[in-house]
Amino acid sequence: MTLDLFLDNIKKAASDFNNIDKKEHIRVISNYDSDGLTSAALLTKALKNQDRIFSIRIIKQLTNKILKEISLEQYNIFIFADLGSSSVDFFNENMKDKKIFILDHHQIKSSSLKNGFFINPLLFDIDGSKEISAAGVSYLFTKSLDSKNEENAHIAIIGAIGDSQENKGFIGVNNLILEDAKKYNLEVRNGLRLFGAYSRPIHKVLQFSTDPYIPGITGDEQAVISFLEEIGINFYSNGKYKKLHELTEIEFQKLTSALLMKLSNHENQEDIFGPVYLLKTESDDSLTKDLKEFSTLLNCAGRLNKPSIGIGLCLNDKYSKEKAQELIIEYRKEITNGLEWFYNNRNKENIIEHENFILINAQGFIRDSLIGTLTSMISRSGIFNEGLILISMAYNLDGNIKISTRISSYNINNINVKEILESILNGINAEIGGHNEAAGAIISQADEDIFIKKVKEYFTKNIIENMR
Repeated sequence: MTLDLFLDNIKKAASDFNNIDKKEHIRVISNYDSDGLTSAALLTKALKNQDRIFSIRIIKQLTNKILKEISLEQYNIFIFADLGSSSVDFFNENMKDKKIFILDHHQIKSSSLKNGFFINPLLFDIDGSKEISAAGVSYLFTKSLDSKNEENAHIAIIGAIGDSQENKGFIGVNNLILEDAKKYNLEVRNGLRLFGAYSRPIHKVLQFSTDPYIPGITGDEQAVISFLEEIGINFYSNGKYKKLHELTEIEFQKLTSALLMKLSNHENQEDIFGPVYLLKTESDDSLTKDLKEFSTLLNCAGRLNKPSIGIGLCLNDKYSKEKAQELIIEYRKEITNGLEWFYNNRNKENIIEHENFILINAQGFIRDSLIGTLTSMISRSGIFNEGLILISMAYNLDGNIKISTRISSYNINNINVKEILESILNGINAEIGGHNEAAGAIISQADEDIFIKKVKEYFTKNIIENMR
């Protein structure tokens, strides 16, 4: 019933949009992560198919400063994708003469948008952190605009994967979108769920594996070579390096057994096996063959300030595919360096570990646009107990601090990290966004010490209350 109401809401919004004069310039504002870029790509395809005039702006966060800038723009029609749910009151007050479409899945402050359509699964009791991402919402909207857009369903699946909504399969609305994608360009196989499994040589797949982080292997090429030699895998044959899909069945079994041994302390070591999502039209060595890798490429493009390359990848643009190879090299280095910094600084002053939280103060050691990605990877690494809250901090170039909050393990349903972050930040000037399992905020560097103090106080109080 709630799904039917949700879909009806989308159809009404799409019908209204289709009645907008094609002379109107459509302004699209979207997020810089994988979910946001796939949302922007889906809208780009749909708007181009309708011969619409449009422009896109990709941002890190819908801050008060950016909201004020947008409100002064001379456009009449705005689409906010993967953001906007926390800004409804601003739109009602400051953009009364504009028509606004919000396509989002984040938590809501006010549910009543007076001058447009607010499409968010949470308004219909659908879990926006697990059952559908913003790309999924954008896909359903574009599909309602024109059924031909159904062929783009795989792009929504890329967004859902990027938003950590895939857990050895999909649930809810994502499953319906997956079935659409399988009608066209998507194939689902069971295999090793390692980044680059199809596009990169085996030794590079292992060297750059960060999800999971493989102790004694990740980041160390010589250690990888020794590991493969020890288990009897010849990774170089006939003048070229082997890829995972080129291994014999016996070699594959040797590798998987050895990896499980390496990951013996990993909470869910068997998670390296499961469904792999592949595009039928891409060659096996393509960076965009495996949707997990595709999603990482989009995150890479957005977080290295090259969002147009990410959108171009979704549009199958040749130039974007060429540039993506360069970006992924830089991205892997930064991610690997960030993880090494984390593991090298545990139990030192920048990382505070307690039984129910960990505070990672990366300061200027990790790029602010990557701190959320790294926090997500650490939360899934299996080194912390289920339910532990991870809070990370990194400086940005504006004199502020980017805060990212996650929860260890995918299957915790009774903890809302956005509410936790809001409680901690009570009394501090902050801009907050997110949902149950992933939230973020921006604060001034001047509030760094008081924020750390309030984190400690919040969790100390929580422990005491739980003991009563």
